[in-house]
Amino acid sequence: MNRLLLLAIFLFVLASCPLSAETFRFTPFDSSGIRTHVVEKDIAVKNFFKVMESITKKYSDSLQYKLNLYQLVNHNSWIIDSLCHTSYYWLKEKGIKETNQKERIVIKKGSVLMMPTQKEAEILTSRLGANKILVNIPEFKLRIFHEDLLIFDCPVRVGRNESKYLKSIDKYMDLRTRKGKGFVYNTQHNPVWINPADGKKYYETKRDDGVVTKMPITPSITNWMDGYVSGQLIHATTNNETLGKAYSNGCIGTAEEDIWRIFFYCPPGTEVEIIYDLGLGSETSNLLPDIYDKHQHKYK
Repeated sequence: MNRLLLLAIFLFVLASCPLSAETFRFTPFDSSGIRTHVVEKDIAVKNFFKVMESITKKYSDSLQYKLNLYQLVNHNSWIIDSLCHTSYYWLKEKGIKETNQKERIVIKKGSVLMMPTQKEAEILTSRLGANKILVNIPEFKLRIFHEDLLIFDCPVRVGRNESKYLKSIDKYMDLRTRKGKGFVYNTQHNPVWINPADGKKYYETKRDDGVVTKMPITPSITNWMDGYVSGQLIHATTNNETLGKAYSNGCIGTAEEDIWRIFFYCPPGTEVEIIYDLGLGSETSNLLPDIYDKHQHKYK
């Protein structure tokens, strides 16, 4: 009888106080009681790294482990897509003419970021640590493998088949991209772009379609190759027409949207190998074109 009475009272209260579905929505928490962060205002590309690093610092103590940028962003992988969609050429395909990508909003106010638990963060770190970058120079292609599984690939541009005087280092350099093995040494979030030929800083860039835009903010990757820090960076180019060509001053150039994936899939410590294989990627029995001459360039 008592049970029937309690049930009747519960049904009466429930009928008297209509509840929305939100009332019973359960938000999982970890042992620290923190799982989510609600973004308080729009985050533009120009502020992205600063804001994200402040969030990781804010929650590290509460989460009881040191949360880092790679863990947070890969745990909220939609952020990478959002960054990719700030590319000038991606926006152009959508009918949007953007001349200052730094102002593009990457994360909107009210967005919810999920905080990984310590176990989730450890799994993410382990997974990223098993990634590897492979660049095949004559194929003009960069691949990222997770162990033996190909998870990403993209076209690149490589160094010219010539030598040239570079004012930025005051000497002649063989511009051909060099082979080697190593690892991602460090990264720059907002590098300063300088024309190595004349030493002048870039503030604007002329796109393939002739439109002049502000220089975008995209990260760059510095590699440690064969025992020393290589000057051959992996970074974005603002001219997609140069992809698939020997066009750079030695660096490995990617599309703007691709550098964001490479950056977040391959943190410092990631294995890097640059090869010159005329057979890899050939669709027929014919070898790839040998884009580099065998003779040594003579410096003038």
